Amino acid sequence: MANLFKPTYTKTDPETGERVTRRLRKWYGKFRDANGTMQCVPLSTDKTAAQAMLTDLIRKAEREKGGLTDRIDDQLGKTVESQVAEFKVHLEAKNRSDSHISETIRLVTRVTRECGMYVLRDMQSGAELLQSHLAERLHSGAAHRTVNADLTAIRSFCRWLLHKKRMRKDPTAGLNGT
Repeated sequence: MANLFKPTYTKTDPETGERVTRRLRKWYGKFRDANGTMQCVPLSTDKTAAQAMLTDLIRKAEREKGGLTDRIDDQLGKTVESQVAEFKVHLEAKNRSDSHISETIRLVTRVTRECGMYVLRDMQSGAELLQSHLAERLHSGAAHRTVNADLTAIRSFCRWLLHKKRMRKDPTAGLNGT
């Protein structure tokens, strides 16, 4: 059984010396996870939002218990930086040249940083960001070859993420080179 609550705490008032009981602003949810362990998590200051968040947590626990978890959902919360490091290992394992590896990693890191993509969830929904970033680079005087190199690097990274089942869709799928 899950429940939503606002915890209380007791504090001594420094002026009067009385003990005062107060409630926290944030709602908390208590539920059993897939392993049967009772979890107590902070949710939101808005009760309706907190209820929706608790419902999502319970749904996820039930799916995990039934063996229906979506591995990609867990992957989408990972940082782009950690995935770039794994991508680098992948390129090294494919015996790519050091210059190719360093240039690809440099371009992927720069593009994701400039687009504000810090977790894979940002990247998966970032097709418009990538498109506007590449167009901005072109309009700011970068050569077509440079912009295409950016697109090629980020596209290879995204396709690797898809192949490893770390994203559902490729944000570079509709992007064209210059």
